[in-house]
Formats: sequence, C-alpha cells, structure tokens
Amino acid sequence: IIAFVFDGTGYGADGSLWGGEVLLTDYQRSERWGHLENVQLPGGDAAVANPCRTALAHLSAAGLSWDDDLAPVRACEGAERAVLARQLSTGMDCVATSSVGRLFDAVGSLLDLRHRITYEAQAAIDLEALAAAHLGPTPRLCFGLGSNGSFDAAPVLAAMVEGLRAGIGRSALAAGFHEAVVE
Repeated sequence: IIAFVFDGTGYGADGSLWGGEVLLTDYQRSERWGHLENVQLPGGDAAVANPCRTALAHLSAAGLSWDDDLAPVRACEGAERAVLARQLSTGMDCVATSSVGRLFDAVGSLLDLRHRITYEAQAAIDLEALAAAHLGPTPRLCFGLGSNGSFDAAPVLAAMVEGLRAGIGRSALAAGFHEAVVE
C-alpha cells in the first residue's frame, strides 16, 4: 500500500515532526519512502498559532527574501521578524517538520488570508474556500522532486511569490497550490 499522510504535526520515527509523508506499508510494517522537505519551525507549537511565522520559515527555507511586499512579512513586526531571523539562522528553538498542514498555513499567510489563528486548520480552511471560489485557469505550480523520494515546496513558493508580484489573483494561486499538492 502506498499511503500519503498529509497532516498537521506528529512525532516521527526520526525525532522530527512529521505530517507530509509517503509510506510504503503492508499488514506487518511500514517504511517512510518520501516526505515533504523539512523546514525549521521557529518556536515549535508557537508557530502553529502564527501562520505568518511558518510562512517566513518556508520563505527562508526556499531561499526567498522577506520583502515588505509580502503579506507575512508585513504581518510580523520588526522585533518579531528579528527574533525569527535569528532563530532560523541559528536553529535555536526550532523544530524540523515535514508537515503539509504547516505548508498550508504558510500559503494561507502568503496569500494574506490569515496570519494568526484561533483554532487548528483555520488558515487552511480559508485557503480551501479561496481556491473553491476560483473560476477559470490556474497557474501551473510544481513541487521539486528529490531522488530520495522527497518533495520540495520551494519551487511552488517561488512561483507563488512571482505570481503575486505579476498580479495573478489570489484565488487562482490558491487553486494552483491545491492542484500542485494533488499532482
């Protein structure tokens, strides 16, 4: 059985937080065959309630700068951004995660939907609603694929930032993101 396990965050067998795994399994055992590339989650659970922090972590992991035209950058004030930058550069108080749920949070913040949440999956729910409202063509977004079975969100995030700057509608980008995850 090939199982795609896309979730929030859970403790993985390697000591990191899982949530974006491809498992090969049968009735006796399972093996982690692939996963979303790990991203540092600054502050661990504190980042879960603050999708803008998760967005900045994903932007950083993708090698994308924190420019003021991006919604999650504007949502984090200067002092908060400085602390996050230090955490991400040193790894202090960060936990590695492959969580697809945290990626949905990050994209929700990137598309200026929700930067702080009051319940689990709030940003993802808003992102889904935005995508469902889209009519028409969507931009083609693709994850990078590693030889070890990993998949990398960096190309998707880079294309979304480029799309925002080119004036592509947020609903089209939300729909394109969902299609990329499915593909």
